[in-house]
Amino acid sequence: MKVIASTDDIVTGDWSKTSQKESAKIGTARVAATTEANGFNSLPAAGDIHVDPKAAYLHFTANETIHGAEWTGEPAVPAGVTVMIIRNDMLERVPANLPVMLDNKTLAENELLHNTPPCYSIYLAGLVFK
Repeated sequence: MKVIASTDDIVTGDWSKTSQKESAKIGTARVAATTEANGFNSLPAAGDIHVDPKAAYLHFTANETIHGAEWTGEPAVPAGVTVMIIRNDMLERVPANLPVMLDNKTLAENELLHNTPPCYSIYLAGLVFK
């Protein structure tokens, strides 16, 4: 399913590496910069980021929780929460090769824990639901 021509990714850890692989499902995924050679122990210097001006978007992961690389200057707001209620038989209809965050079957098989859950946002949602 090629939806867009190309994407650019800055790969600074496991989460952005996973995202880059997911981008390849919807278009040509290009690595604009990576710090994998140094074990994801830093962020790339501005001069090491090579962006394609024709890319549909540039993706970076603001907080690589596994290796500890974190971009600064991001607004400190709670992450969003999505509540889904889906019948098991609907999971069998999920098209192949979707990006994992859109693939409800994969999410269900992993108990919705493909990424780090936004704990504070889930807590706030729980308060609202009460």
